[in-house]
Amino acid sequence: MEPLKVLIVDDEQPARVELRFLLQQHPGLTIVGEAEDGLEAIEKTVALKPDVVFMDIEMGSVTGYEAAQQILSRQPAPLIVFATAYDTHAIEAFEIGAVDYILKPFEESRVAQTVARLKRLREQSNDWLQAVEQVRQIISPQLPRVKKIGLEKNGRIVMVNFSEIIYAEARDKSVTVTTEQGPLLFPGTLSELEERLSKHTFLRVHRSFLVNLEQVTGVIPWFKGTYWLTLHNSEDMKVPVSKSMVKTVKELLNIA
Repeated sequence: MEPLKVLIVDDEQPARVELRFLLQQHPGLTIVGEAEDGLEAIEKTVALKPDVVFMDIEMGSVTGYEAAQQILSRQPAPLIVFATAYDTHAIEAFEIGAVDYILKPFEESRVAQTVARLKRLREQSNDWLQAVEQVRQIISPQLPRVKKIGLEKNGRIVMVNFSEIIYAEARDKSVTVTTEQGPLLFPGTLSELEERLSKHTFLRVHRSFLVNLEQVTGVIPWFKGTYWLTLHNSEDMKVPVSKSMVKTVKELLNIA
């Protein structure tokens, strides 16, 4: 069996060095990289595809919880082990067998316990997938509903406010997201993006288009009961509305 690939994420270099040293004492693990903030963690997860991410919680503008939310939205998702100096009630939520955490300063015996748990999970693929899902379920209630999403540009992750998204289009087996910052890529399907944005002001107006309704500036009637939407105050930026979605669009945009 191949060794578990590990990414270490912490904004303090001494903590990364210490954890790397303790993990390297265990065969069956390979440290594939380190990151010093949440945004770099997302980027390196995409690039390195680790099996496990040891994630500090308290970090800069993108916390460990927020980075984990973005990481777990991608497939395949790694397992997250949280590392923190704060032994609060929130940490108790992770003591459920499949999801783990380690406290700072790191103790050799506690790290060894975590490694043993990871190896047991690795031996049973179904248990591994269940563990990933449990992390998703546990961190979701603790996260503020951050209205940002990580999109890709030239191999890097760019954090974009939902309000900056104009529309997304599925084409050539990829999803291009047109934003106020320019075109970016979403690393998934249009349906997956729709699921993440549907609770906000976004609507799937066509099988190939997802639109931010707040960016709609005009509606153009077209042939056979269909419509086009103009966006972002630009006559050159238009998306089609399928006939089956016309009624919904008119209702949401308060068109008689």
